[in-house]
Amino acid sequence: SIYHVTPRANMVASYEMAEQVLAQISLPTAIVAGCDEVAIGLIKAFTDQGIQVPKDIALTSVDNIPIAEFTIPALTTVDVPQTDLGQMAVEMLINRTKQPDMPLVSMLLPVKLIVRESCGAK
Repeated sequence: SIYHVTPRANMVASYEMAEQVLAQISLPTAIVAGCDEVAIGLIKAFTDQGIQVPKDIALTSVDNIPIAEFTIPALTTVDVPQTDLGQMAVEMLINRTKQPDMPLVSMLLPVKLIVRESCGAK
């Protein structure tokens, strides 16, 4: 199953979304959260319901915010170079305003998987 957290994706919204996940007949094997705040809300909700991360459900995320390594269990996450991402976005926006008809551009940034306890690999 795929679950969608509303645009106000944060710890509170993901805590509420966890109720939907727990209402299913069977718990999913793993969840990939769209950001660390969502994953942290899920960890809290699952823990409150007696679901053990990663024993009962594996959890990973994206962002590598500073608190991710201090959650219990520590959150497995993808480290995204936020500063580089912001700089590239601004450069692309400036270029687009100067040349509105220029072709669309795709950019790739290096990311790094930070393996911690929540995925069950440690």
